[in-house]
Amino acid sequence: MRRFSAYLATFTLTAIVGCYDASLSPSLDDIYVCDADADCALGSRCIDSVCRVLVDEQDPAIQVISPAALDVFEMGADAAIPIVVAGARLELSNQPGDDVNVGYVEVLLDGAVVDTITAGDLAEGVELDGVAMPSEPGLHHLSMVARRPNGDAFEGDYAQDSIGFWVDDGNEHIGILSPPPGEKIPLGAGEPLTIDVVSLNFTMANPGFVSPDEVEEPGLGYVHLYLDATLPGCLPSCNFEHQSAIIPAGLSRVNRITAEQAVLLPNELGAVQVQVVAQTLTNAPYLRGGIAADYVFHSVPVQSTVEIEP
Repeated sequence: MRRFSAYLATFTLTAIVGCYDASLSPSLDDIYVCDADADCALGSRCIDSVCRVLVDEQDPAIQVISPAALDVFEMGADAAIPIVVAGARLELSNQPGDDVNVGYVEVLLDGAVVDTITAGDLAEGVELDGVAMPSEPGLHHLSMVARRPNGDAFEGDYAQDSIGFWVDDGNEHIGILSPPPGEKIPLGAGEPLTIDVVSLNFTMANPGFVSPDEVEEPGLGYVHLYLDATLPGCLPSCNFEHQSAIIPAGLSRVNRITAEQAVLLPNELGAVQVQVVAQTLTNAPYLRGGIAADYVFHSVPVQSTVEIEP
């Protein structure tokens, strides 16, 4: 790990020019110019023509700068993931200190801890160069969590960040971008779970709005959503036992879509697999190259939890 070159001054996070062209999240302070609240992300407002987050200024905030969201890396590239993380109001250390916001950043790849960042200046950006590129193709999640020296996670809304990126082998892939692996979903809150689905080398389309000559076209289809199905072993017999179908509206052709019908998790504690399976436009499981049992699917484990009042 080494300190990244200074391109973020006093964490106003002025515009990045150069190698890192990732767009910065509106969830961080003083980044985006705006004319109205609608120009800003949920949880921030347009104040003095700049999006500002309505959180306690003592709360840490971190953001994955690189890879950029949904970056595509060629499979087999013998390289580390180009990780850069920036932040504010967090003094990096794995030792307790006088500052209430002393702590470290935990780095997770697909839900598993792969490294920690315990030194550097997050206001300038910190580069981590020791995490190997995944060898498996498809969508992968890189997450950052700000933790106190005792391991407890900071509770602020912006004390964690997650992005998805692709490893491309040239084949069709779909993936659940949100929720990320390990996301904690409170029970009893009455809030449904919304699914953000992305695709690579596969375009999502509405079967009711395609021409007859497109029905058998490779790389074109839609998605079924499942919870805790025994995928892929149950296919094709379980193909119509899905929770819902995720289909673009009208003539839309998209590589990213949010489920219009939110899904409620089972009302019990523990891990739940949220899953998607690609479908052909003839309503059958999509097979890569027509190869038997080579289904296009993706699963993400989330955690049902109970919030305990202090």
